Amino acid sequence: MSESIYISQSIRSGFEWPQRFSEKDAIAKDSENKPWLACQEEFNSSRDAISVFLEFDDDDVRYHGRVSPVLDICQNLCLHDLSHLESPNKDQRVAWLIDGQLVDEEINFRECLGFLTASQLTEALLKPALTTDSAEQDMAHEMIISSDEIPRFDAERRLLQSFWEDLSTSTCVLELRLEYHSWRDFSLKAGNFDPVICAKRYMRYHQANGPQNFSLEFYLPFRVWRKTKHLIKDERIKISDNEPLRSSRDVPYLMPPGNGDEGDHVHGIYSGHIACAVSGHDHWRWTAYFAIDTWFDENEGMNEQVTRYDNDREDGFEWDPCSEGQDDAKKPHWYPRIWFPRIFGIRLDQIKDEWESICLHLGQNLDREDRKYNVLLQKARRSPEHTATKQHMNQINALWRSVLESRDVLQDLISAVQETVKVGASFLSTEVNFFLNFDGKPGDASVLPISYSKSDWKATRPVLEERLAFKSITDLELIQMRLKNGQLLAIGPGDVGEVRVLAFSTLLTRAFSQTTALFSADGVIAFTKNWQTFLISLLVAYGINLTIGSAFLMWIRRARRKVQNLLRPEPVLPVMQPTPNFGAAFAVTLRSSSEIVSQGISTHVSSTSFNDDGAMFHSRRRLSDRLWVRYRRTARVDDVELGDRNVSVVEELT
Repeated sequence: MSESIYISQSIRSGFEWPQRFSEKDAIAKDSENKPWLACQEEFNSSRDAISVFLEFDDDDVRYHGRVSPVLDICQNLCLHDLSHLESPNKDQRVAWLIDGQLVDEEINFRECLGFLTASQLTEALLKPALTTDSAEQDMAHEMIISSDEIPRFDAERRLLQSFWEDLSTSTCVLELRLEYHSWRDFSLKAGNFDPVICAKRYMRYHQANGPQNFSLEFYLPFRVWRKTKHLIKDERIKISDNEPLRSSRDVPYLMPPGNGDEGDHVHGIYSGHIACAVSGHDHWRWTAYFAIDTWFDENEGMNEQVTRYDNDREDGFEWDPCSEGQDDAKKPHWYPRIWFPRIFGIRLDQIKDEWESICLHLGQNLDREDRKYNVLLQKARRSPEHTATKQHMNQINALWRSVLESRDVLQDLISAVQETVKVGASFLSTEVNFFLNFDGKPGDASVLPISYSKSDWKATRPVLEERLAFKSITDLELIQMRLKNGQLLAIGPGDVGEVRVLAFSTLLTRAFSQTTALFSADGVIAFTKNWQTFLISLLVAYGINLTIGSAFLMWIRRARRKVQNLLRPEPVLPVMQPTPNFGAAFAVTLRSSSEIVSQGISTHVSSTSFNDDGAMFHSRRRLSDRLWVRYRRTARVDDVELGDRNVSVVEELT
C-alpha cells in the first residue's frame, strides 16, 4: 500500500503552485483538533452556531443576503442537537469517512467505520485528528494508541463524502476543522443557495490566520431522468415559502406509450448538485469534502447510495465514494493536485451520461409528437370535412399543449446544461494548467486523468448543445407552424361566408359612424351641414373603408392560397429516362411534391442534367435559397444529409 509520486520542482509558469505547499512545515495541531462548535462556545455568542459560522463581515445587507437562504434550509437546527437528533430518518446512512496518513512513502489508514448516520458522523468528526503529545509523535508511523489498544493513525488526509438526504447531513460540515473561510464559503455554495452563482469553479490561495492554506473547489448543477412509482419530492423544505430545495418535474406528456407497466410509473426530471472542496496546509495534510444529491434515487444500493459501498466493504473491497467507486481507497491518488482533477473528470463524465439519457428521452418524445401530427394531417387530406369536427380540434389542441409543455422543459434544461458546459470548458482551458504533468513536460506517460476525458467532453458538448438548443427547438417550431397551417386549412366554406357577411356589415356601419362623428364636431370642422354634404362625406368614407378592407382581404386570400398550394396533393411527376451512360438500376423515382416529411415540405424536380461526375437535380419549389443535390452512387438521400434545415427533399434511387 504505497505510492511513490515525484512532484517536480522544475515547473515554472504563471500557474505554478507555491513552493510552501510542497514542504511539510509545522502546524498548530491544537487548533486543528478543535472543532468549530468548541470555537463558537469560546466566542460566548448568543446566536446559534450556524449564524456565527456563516458571518463574514459587519455588512448586514451582505450578511442577510447570503446567509438567510442557508438558515432558511437549516430550520433553526443547532449543532448541539445533531448527536441527539430525533427524526424519522435518524438511522439513515448518509456519509462516508476515510482518514489516512503518509509517512516515508507508506500509507496508513484508520479503521473504516463504514457508512455513518448524521449523529455518528458528528461523533467521528469531534475526535482528535492529529497527535499532539511530543512523545507519541516519536513513535513509529506517528500513530495514536487508543484506550482499546487499536492503533489509530493521524488523519492528515481526510476524505468526507456526504449524500444529501436531509438537513442534518448538510449541517455536519460545520464540525470540520481546517481553514474557516474555505468551509464557510463551501457551505454557502455547496447547497447552491447563492442566487447569483449557479455553478462555480476556481482554484485560489487566500491569507488565513496562521499558515497559508490552499483551496480547490468545483460546483456543478445537473438534471436526471428517473422512472419511479411516484413523483419524488425533496424533503428539505425552505421555511420562507415551504418549497423544496431541489425541483421535481412530472413529465407525463413525455412518457413513452408502452405496456401496462408504464401506467404504474412516473417519469420525472429532478435537479441535483455536486460540490467538492479541498482545503489544506500542504500536499500531505488536507481535507476533501464532497457532497452529491441522491434524494431522487429510491432503490438502496444503487447509484450513489452509501449502502452500495458498505456492501462492497463487507466483501473485502473498499472503494473511494468520491470517485463514484472507480478508485481503490487503499491505493489512492494521495496528493491533492492529482486527486482533485481525477474527481472532477469522473463527475463530468457522470453528468454527461445523465444529459445523454435526458436527450434520448426528449428526442423520442419529439419524434412521437411529429408522427402524431402527420397522422392528423393525413386524415385531414383524405377527408377535409373531418377537420371541422370537434374530435379533430381536440386532438390538435392536445398536441399543441404537449408542444408548449415540452418547450418549457427544454428551456429549463438548456440553461442548466449551458452552465455545466461553461464550467467544464473554463476549467479545461484555464484552471487545468494548475495541474500539469508530474515532470512538467506535455505528453509524457504520467498525463493527468482528466486529460483522458477532455477530448470526449469536447466532442460531446456540441452534440448536447445541438440536440437541446437546435434540433429540439426547431422541431417544436416546425410542429407549431404545421399546427397553425392545419388550423388555417380547417376553415370551411361556411366559415368563409360568415366572415364575408361580418366584413360587409362592418364596412356599412363603420362609414356611417365616421360620417356622423364628423358632422357632430361643431366648431372644429367649419362647413355647411346639409343633406348634400352628408351624402358626399358618407360616399368618401365608404370609398376609403372599401379600399382598406379589399387590400386586407386580398392579403388574407393570398396567404391562405399559398398554404393550400403547398399542401395540395399532386401526382408524381414523370421522370426522364436514364441516359445510356447509366445502368437500369439508376432510374430515378420521385415522390409527390406535397408529401410531408419530418424536416419540412418536399419539393419536386424542374430540371435534370448529367455530366461525367453524376446527375444534378434542381428544385423548382423551395422555402429558402435554391437547393441542389448531386448523386454519384446508388443510395437513399435522407433529409439529414442535405444539411439545410429550412427545406427538404425526399428522393429514392432505385
